[in-house]
Amino acid sequence: MSVRRWAGGALEPLAVQRRVFEAVTGVISLDNLLVIGAQFGVWPDQLFTVEVQLGESSVSDLVLAEIEVDRQAGHMGIIGEKPLTPDNIKIVDHIVALTRRAALEGARGVPEVLPLTVDQLTAPAAFCHNQFTVDSRVPRPSNDVGQLH
Repeated sequence: MSVRRWAGGALEPLAVQRRVFEAVTGVISLDNLLVIGAQFGVWPDQLFTVEVQLGESSVSDLVLAEIEVDRQAGHMGIIGEKPLTPDNIKIVDHIVALTRRAALEGARGVPEVLPLTVDQLTAPAAFCHNQFTVDSRVPRPSNDVGQLH
């Protein structure tokens, strides 16, 4: 778990557009949210992120365990209806405590806060890339089928 203060930074317009493209195509990313929000000036002077790095299968294990219990019990239920386990309660309490300190006391309340700048963000995925070159030649119909114009 980490608490970081958004320090921002400048990105080229095309880099911001890549983040917007990812967001509108359904990619949910804190990095994209920070960049897009900064672009439109929606963030306060002090913005903190509280991030939790879970193991690769943590969320899926939790969901599958709930589904399995419901299946074995012979009834359907909504995932997340069951009470949290003691371990999950500790994680949630830690997240709430860090978030509360950052919200109420700012940087003073979270001495372990690290800065977060655009240079530290994960690069957006390359969905597609087009490049037009000046020396491209387009075939045109002519009397000589093998000739390019």
